[in-house]
Order: sequence, then C-alpha cells, then structure tokens
Amino acid sequence: MIKSFNIFANNDEISVRISAEVRGKMEEAGAVYREDEKGADLINIKLMKTGGIHEAVRICDAADQFGVKCMIGCMLESKVSVSAGVHLAAARSCVTMADLDGPSLCRIDPYEGGPVYEGPHIFLKEDNGIGITGVPVKFETI
Repeated sequence: MIKSFNIFANNDEISVRISAEVRGKMEEAGAVYREDEKGADLINIKLMKTGGIHEAVRICDAADQFGVKCMIGCMLESKVSVSAGVHLAAARSCVTMADLDGPSLCRIDPYEGGPVYEGPHIFLKEDNGIGITGVPVKFETI
C-alpha cells in the first residue's frame, strides 16, 4: 500500500488527501510525511473514526510538525459529537477546512445550545464546555 501511495504522493499534479480512520496508526502508515518522499497534502480527521479528541490532537500535532493541513469531518452525528469537532477546528491552526454538516442532516436536533449553523458558517457561542445546554426532546420520539 505504501508504494502505491508514494506513486501518487510524489506527483505534483495530484493532491493526496487521506482519511485518519485508523486509531493510532498514522505514523505506521507513513501517511503524514517521510524524509525521502512527499506525504499527504491533507488529512481528513473524523473524531468518531480516530477514537476521539485525544487521538485527533495527536494527528494535528503530527500534521503541525510536518506542515500538513487538516480538515475536520463527521458522519451523520448529533450536535454533541460534532460540537467537539467544531471546537477542535477552532483551536488548531492546521485545520483549514471543516465538513461538519452532520447535525443539519438529522431530522430532529434533540439538543439545545452548541454551535450555531448559519448556511455554510458555524459559530461558537460563549457557553461552557462544548456548549450543549439541554436535552428538551424525549429520545423516545426520535
């Protein structure tokens, strides 16, 4: 796999983006950077696939070390988990893109508070923690 990856990564006309889906395996995969060859141009970090914030921060640290940009992404998730991704994106300079539309795709948003979605923009409020302030909807109705 690494040889195939390197063929694409060393081509200046191809942008290589990888998804950080394997917990703790970024360095082993040689995906971020290698001294002798170019690595990925962008890493897509999804908290649910990397194992949470701790591992995502480790990936950001490696990306910072080697000058690789990151994107924070999500799956079809509630505002609770995506709120953590929004805060990570706001806190790390290596994160230059975000695809955190999971809550906007849900039929019902059972949580109050958290980031505010206005079109393509996501705004953080001054609330404590990740900003979730309540769960007004009974989960049986979802």
